[in-house]
Amino acid sequence: MCDQQTFSTALSILTAVITGGYILVYIAIDNRKNRHIDSYNQIMSPFLKSLSAYCRFVTWSKSQLIYSKGKDAYEEK
Repeated sequence: MCDQQTFSTALSILTAVITGGYILVYIAIDNRKNRHIDSYNQIMSPFLKSLSAYCRFVTWSKSQLIYSKGKDAYEEK
């Protein structure tokens, strides 16, 4: 009976250690993925803000700019 109890205890401990190891690996992978995403956002955020400001400027200026028409006959060259 003592050997079976020792085996059961050792099996429980090993199962807990292996399960904890898997959990730690998954947490480490998730943290690495989050760091990679944060790094990407840190680089791309200023670019996307300036790109969006440029696009807003272009759409605003499209209605503000007046293009000259062709010259009439009485205008000088």
